[in-house]
Amino acid sequence: FTRMIRASIAADAAPALLTDGPEQVDVTGTPQSPERLKILIEQALKTYAAVQDELAHKTNYSNFHVHAAVELADGRWFSAGNQELSRELTLCAERAAIMAALESSKIEQIVRTIVVGNSGGEFKKLCAECLSWLATGKYFSPDTQVVSVARDAATGRFALKIRTLKS
Repeated sequence: FTRMIRASIAADAAPALLTDGPEQVDVTGTPQSPERLKILIEQALKTYAAVQDELAHKTNYSNFHVHAAVELADGRWFSAGNQELSRELTLCAERAAIMAALESSKIEQIVRTIVVGNSGGEFKKLCAECLSWLATGKYFSPDTQVVSVARDAATGRFALKIRTLKS
C-alpha cells in the first residue's frame, strides 16, 4: 500500500491507481505523505458512504446530496450533509460541517482540511458562499486542503482531487 501511495505522489500530474482491498482510488493534485494520504482516502470513503446513506434515507428538493468533512488543526474531524429547507433556503454541506467544527471547538482553530463528496459522481466545485467564507482568512489559511471525491459508477473507481486554497 505504501509503495503504491509513493508512486501516486511521484506521479502528481497523472493519477496513479491505489488499491486497498476492493476499493480503487486515483489521486491527483497536491502531493501528500503516505500517512496523510491514507487519512485523506479513509475520510473520502467515509464521506462517500455518508452521501450514499443520505441518498437512500433523506429527500431534498434538488435530489442532489452532498456531504462534507472538516478537519481542524488539532486533528478532530466533523461532518455534515447539505440542508435544504425549501427550494430557496439551503445550507451547503461544506458550511454545515465548518459550522459544526467551529461550534465544537473551545478555541479558535484553523480548518486544516475540507473533504467533499456528492451523489452526482463528479467532482464538485465549492459554491460562491463557501469561497467567500474561505476568503475571510479567519479560520482558513492558504494551506487549507480541499479534497474532492468522485466515483465512476461504471467502473467503481474512486478519484480524489487534492488541492490547497492557494492553488
